[in-house]
Parts: sequence; structure tokens; C-alpha cells
Amino acid sequence: MFWTLLGLPLLFVTYGGIMGVGGATAAVIFLKQPLNGLINALAAETLLLIPAVRHGLRVRGAPSLRSALAVVVALAGIVPTLSFGVWSGRREWERSLERTRERLLLTSEAHAAHLGEYVRLHTGAVRTMAGLAERPAGWSPEAARRELEEVHAQFPAFAGVFLADSRGRMAAYAGGTGAVGTDYSDREYFRRLRATRLTVVSEVLLGRRTRAPVVVIVHPVMLGDTMAGFVGGALRLRAIPRPSPTPPMDDRLRVADARGLVLFDTHAPYAPGEAPRSMRDSTSFAAITAVGVRGTTTYRRGDARVPASRATARMMAGVAQVPGLEWRVWTEEPFAEIQAFVADSYVRLLSLLIGVTLASLALSNALARYMARPLLRIRGASAALGSGDLEARVGPLSEAAPTEIAALGRDFDRMANALGRRAEELELLGEIARSLASTLDPAEVLRRVTDAAARLVDPDGCGIVLLQPGGESLKMDDSALGLLAGSAGSELPVQGSLSGWVVTTGEPALVLDVRDDERVLHSHADLSATGSVICAPLKGRSGPLGALSAVRGRDGRQPFSLSDLRLLERLARHAAVAVENAQLLEAAQEASRAKSDFIATMSHELRTPLNAVLGHLELLELEIHGPLTPQQREALGRIDTAARHLRGLIEEVLSFARLEAGRAEARIEETDVCGLASEVASVIEPLATRKGLELDVVTCDPPARIPTDPDKVRQILINLAGNAVKFTETGSVRIAVGEHPDGVALAVADTGPGIRPEERERLFRPFEQLQSGFSRPHGGTGLGLYLSGQYAELLGGRIDVESEPGSGSTFTLFLPLTPPIPPEPEEA
Repeated sequence: MFWTLLGLPLLFVTYGGIMGVGGATAAVIFLKQPLNGLINALAAETLLLIPAVRHGLRVRGAPSLRSALAVVVALAGIVPTLSFGVWSGRREWERSLERTRERLLLTSEAHAAHLGEYVRLHTGAVRTMAGLAERPAGWSPEAARRELEEVHAQFPAFAGVFLADSRGRMAAYAGGTGAVGTDYSDREYFRRLRATRLTVVSEVLLGRRTRAPVVVIVHPVMLGDTMAGFVGGALRLRAIPRPSPTPPMDDRLRVADARGLVLFDTHAPYAPGEAPRSMRDSTSFAAITAVGVRGTTTYRRGDARVPASRATARMMAGVAQVPGLEWRVWTEEPFAEIQAFVADSYVRLLSLLIGVTLASLALSNALARYMARPLLRIRGASAALGSGDLEARVGPLSEAAPTEIAALGRDFDRMANALGRRAEELELLGEIARSLASTLDPAEVLRRVTDAAARLVDPDGCGIVLLQPGGESLKMDDSALGLLAGSAGSELPVQGSLSGWVVTTGEPALVLDVRDDERVLHSHADLSATGSVICAPLKGRSGPLGALSAVRGRDGRQPFSLSDLRLLERLARHAAVAVENAQLLEAAQEASRAKSDFIATMSHELRTPLNAVLGHLELLELEIHGPLTPQQREALGRIDTAARHLRGLIEEVLSFARLEAGRAEARIEETDVCGLASEVASVIEPLATRKGLELDVVTCDPPARIPTDPDKVRQILINLAGNAVKFTETGSVRIAVGEHPDGVALAVADTGPGIRPEERERLFRPFEQLQSGFSRPHGGTGLGLYLSGQYAELLGGRIDVESEPGSGSTFTLFLPLTPPIPPEPEEA
């Protein structure tokens, strides 16, 4: 998307508009840059597949399976093709460079040889004229001019030929209007000629008469050992022959002398009157000079006349030196042209790469969809299963799905089926556990356990054996079913039986065939039809309780499996808790009944002599046995008070025993609760007066009559009011009767010390007092509030408490308008 919307336009403007790149080179660039971007994107995607890279970049989440498959498969197709493309392109490029080097070098050598022959030819003409001047007779000026004109006619490349004396002054000239007497002594070639007395080819000069760049060839005229003068020819650079064959248009052939002055340039020939050009300071001449006599080189163009957009172009040149001269001939070609030569092959290669890349992407996406579709199906099924849909399954996958993925789907379905069965088993076990927890009747618990075993493992018979006191035998419970029903009530020894082994070791047992197991005792059941047995121990907190067994017959039934044994073992754990709780409850109830009977018996036995004591006290107070002194009467009063207090305590204990034994009953009749409140006030008033408390009674008019037990209500009010007086040191106690939406409310309020919130839950516990120990200021059994609460529930009401520490307390008895339903009488 980036290369389509922004990248390609930027490439076109940069390379096409600014740098002037076009043709195949531009096509290579436009194809290569998007390809590079695509490959870089794929490489980045591949790196993101590595967890360490994602962690370092703080990228959350892993790529999708489809994306990962697409990237990996695409790279698997692209990397080999790209590697081949790089190798092939590199090879083609190197071959092109080698061919270009050979061609440039051959062109330069050929022209250097041709130019060397050309200069030698003209040098020979100059030497011939010098030889003529060395004849003893010499030349007359007129004869010399005719000879020079004849030579000039034969060699038109000379701009002019001349004869000069030993001082460097022209004596004769041919090739135009010469100026006899022109002084050449200031020329470099004259100084070299005098020093060497050999033929000299000058550097590029600007002709004095032609005003054109020339190369002067001079040879001395020797008379004996004396240089009498010299003969010279000004070779016009424009007349230097062009290379043959002509180099390609893109190649540039140039010739320069040792000083960097240009003799010839195929791309920039000298114009008439143009001064010699120098390239001494150019990077190209420095690179050419460094080559030596022959070779190739590369350099960056630094010619100021080259456009800025191409100033940094890289060039290749083949260099050769003209034989006998310090002239260098080189043929150069821009690397851009070499690239253009191989650009067509690059375009084809890049097109192939792009085609392979696109094909790889298409194939990878198709393959990713092909592989991801069944995987996504498995993922959807697993997500549904994880969300609670136990019916979620993958089902049969397409035949086109890979074998491993199809096997994964089948494995998932098998796992889901097993999980579904396990969930059903757990749900059934949970239901069984709730059922077992809902009852504490031992017989019902055992019956439900056997029923649960029949539901869980589908046996032909099941039963529970319980460890008997002494631990020497086991007894089959009456709840046994099926093949084990005939053994109900029978006993078997612990030693020598399968159930005894399970109870003793605490380990479950699986017997595939009872005929092959010596632990099975054949005496306690008819096992002729039994094939397989599983047995699990019942282990309680206090020790072994027994064992739970299940059997299957021989008539075509499959033996129990290890999973059946595990299920029975789980059931046995729940059953052990339920059985032990039922046994503990039964023992606790038995102990409670014994306690209640003991308390009732002892209370009755204590009350009988206590009533006799009170009767004799009354006889003594009536002075039947004689007159009493004041001191005796006071002592008898104290004895009577203590005895009556003791009888009250005994009555509370008897009431508690009746409640615990479930023998407390409510005798419902129409009752005036206002009258009851007044009666209670009259009973409590002496106690309040004795402590200096104010007793206030708020009754109702007309009387409030409800169906209830007046004795129980009276006892509740006496307990509440008595406690209020007992725990209040100063202030008042108030008894009030009011209406309630569902009945009446009888409230007893005091100004006592109050009750802290954390202590309120202890108020209605039996034998519980907020102040304990031998130093507590108030006596009592701690049964008053407990009995009041129990009586309130028996009457269908309740007692609420409102209290703040330091602000007193209010106990309110709520009684309903409808009579409570009496409980059914217990069976004898």
C-alpha cells in the first residue's frame, strides 16, 4: 500500500524527474524497490514470529496461525528464488563488466597503435626534411620553401612545416603566410631539442598563426657535431584520425599528453580557434595516469562541465599508451550504460522474482486457509467446550484436511467425550453428595449409597459391609441390591475376604474374575453367577468403617474397568463421610437422651425432698411444733428463700431437659396478654422495689387476646423482666404491650449497662452467661434466655434484642395472631 500510494510516485520524481534515469534502468529501479519493500515486510513478519523479538519490541500477542503459515510458506518460496536471482544477477553483472573491460581496452590499444603509426609517419617526414637540410650544399631559402611545400602537400595534417636556424628563428615556412624570422626559442620543445639533439614531439600548443591547438614535431639539422638548426611540423589536432572502427555512441575515447592536455576527444572535438583543453586536475586523468602503460580502471567523474545530476557517475576506462610517446589513450563508459546493457536481463529476473513472490503469497494464503480452516474449527469447538458447552464436537473433517490435523480433531472429540462423561459423573457425584448430606438417618444413608452405586457403575449387585465392634467381622447391610441382596444381614470375617482385605489395607480392589482371586470368600454369597468385583474402602476420620462393593455377572457383561473402580472410590469417600456423620449423630442423640433422662431423674429426685423441706418450713412458720423466736423466724425466712430459689433452678433444669428430649408442648388457648403482663409485673415488683428501681407497666385497652400458651408466655416475661431487674442497678424497668403487623409485641426495657454487639449471639445459648467465674455478681443457671427463646419458637414467635453499651437493653417478644401448628406426637 505504501509503495502504491507514495513510494512509486517518489521514485518516479527522484529518478525520472531529478536524475533523468529512464529506460530499462528505471524499470529495474521501479521493480526492485517494491520487491525490496515486500521482502523486508516478510522478513519483519518472520522476526515477529520469534517470542524473544516480540518481547524485546513489547509486542503483545502472537500472530495468527494463518498469518504465520502465510509468511513462512511465502519465504520458503521466495528465499530460494531470491538467492538464485542474486547469484544469477551477480554473475551476469560480472560477465558484463569483464566484457566491457576487454572491449574498452582493445579499443584504446587499437587507437593507440594507430595513433602511434600516424605520429611516426609524420615524424618520418620531418626527419626526411632534416636529412635534406644536412646536405653539404644546403638549401637556399627558395629551395627550402619549395621542399617544405612539397612535404606539406604530401602531409596535409600539418598546419605548417618550417625550417629554423640554430637560434630558433624561422628561415623558411610552408603552409600559409609564414613570418620568416619568427622566434621559437621560447618554446619548450626547442629547449628539449637542444638538450637531447633527438626528435621531439611537443605538448599541445596553441598555434601562433593558426590559433588552433597543434602538436609540433621537430628534428635537429646536424652539421657534424653542431646543430645548425631544426625542421618542424605543426600537426593539427583536428586532423588526428578518428578511431576505426568508431566506438559505440556511449563510449568516449580521449587522448591526452603527459601534462593532461587533450589531443583528441570523440565527444568534444576541438572547434576552430579553440584553445587547448587541460584535464590535469580532473579525477579521471589522475585515475588514467595511475594505470601505467596498459590496463583498466574505474573512477568517479569530476569534470565541472558534467551536469550535477551525473557528476557522481561511476566510470570504467580501458587505458593504453601511444608507443614511443607519453600520450595516453583511454576509452571510457559510464557504469550506468553497463547497467543498462544488463538491465533487460535484470528486468526479466525481477519480473520472475515478483511473479514467484506473488505466486508464493497466493500459494501460502491458500495453504494457510487449507491448514487453518480445520484448525479454526477445532479452535471453535475448544472455545465452546471451554465456555461450558459439553456437547461441542469437531466432527468429521474434510477428506482434504491434513492427516495430522484430522487426527487432532478425532483426538479432541475423544477428549471431549471423555470430559463429557467425566462432567456427568461429577454432576452425578455432586447430586449424590447433596442427597447424602440431606439426611442423617443411618439406614437411609446406607440405602442411598447403594442406590448411588447402582447408578454410577451399572452393576448386577452392590452392597455395604460395616465393620462390627471389636473389628473382627463385617456385616452386610440390609440395603444390598441384586446379586448381593441374598447376603443382606450376613456376617463375614475380616481375615480371608476381599472386603476384609480392602478394609484392612485401605486400598481399593478390582477383580476381573472372582475365580482367579483367593481373597473372595465364597461363603457369604452365591458367586456362581458373579464374574467381576470392585470394592472400595469406607474410611472415616476415626478409622475404617467398612467397604462398598459392586459385582457383575458372567452372562455377557464386560468386567469392571479401572475407571469404574475410580468412580466407586469417589462415591465411597462421600459415603464414608455420610455414614460416619449418621453414626456420630445417632451416638450424639443417644448421649443426649441419656443426659436428658439423667437430668430429669436427678431434678425429680432433688425436687421431692426439696418440696418436703418447704412443707416442713411452712409447718414451722405456722408454729404447729411450738412458738418461734424472732431469730428463728428470720432464719426460717432465709431458708425458705434459698429453698425456693433452688426449686426455681431445678424447674429451669427440668424445662431444659424436656426441651432437649422433645417433650415440651404448647397448650394453646385464648390468652389476654395484657393481663399476663400485669401478673408478671406484680410478681417482679417486690424485686424491683427491693433494689430501688421504678417498674412501669404499659398495658392495652381493650385487652389484646391471641391464641397462645399463657404459661409459656408468662414464663418468658418473668425471665425477661427478672433479668432486667437483676442486671439494672439504678433507673427503671418498663413492660409494654403493643400491636405488631402480624400479632402483638411484649417489650421489656431497662436502663442497665447494655450489651455489646459481639456478646449478643451468646445470649440464647444454654448455660451461657456474659459474666462467668466464681466472682460474678449475679447467680443463675444461664438457662433463662435459652428457655425463653425456645418457648418463643414453640409458640411461633421470636425474641429480638436492641441494646447499646451504657444505654440499657430492650428484649421484645413477638407473638403471631394465628396459633402455631403443634408437632406430631412421637411414636412410642
